Amino acid sequence: MARCVAASRVRYHFAVAGHAAEACSVRRRMQPMKSLKAYVVTTGVVFALIVLAHVLRVVEEGSHLAKEPSFLLVTAAAAGLAAWAWALARSEGGSRGDRDPNDA
Repeated sequence: MARCVAASRVRYHFAVAGHAAEACSVRRRMQPMKSLKAYVVTTGVVFALIVLAHVLRVVEEGSHLAKEPSFLLVTAAAAGLAAWAWALARSEGGSRGDRDPNDA
């Protein structure tokens, strides 16, 4: 963090956005991305658990539940949201989003 403070002073005093200053601003912008990824993963897990509970309920209570439109709709919506959260977590917050582009 001291590098970021020093880099911002350099950028402020000399009006030159050097590599260190740019790397610090990239790191600051990435902090919300990490918490957003955690939120998306948590949401995906919650929806996947709902789908699992529905499947277990059908197994336990019988197939009559699988014929109810509202039960099927809620299960399909939860499955879709879980898949969407998984896809977002893999595409946006993967290894490419967590690393500093200047470290290459």
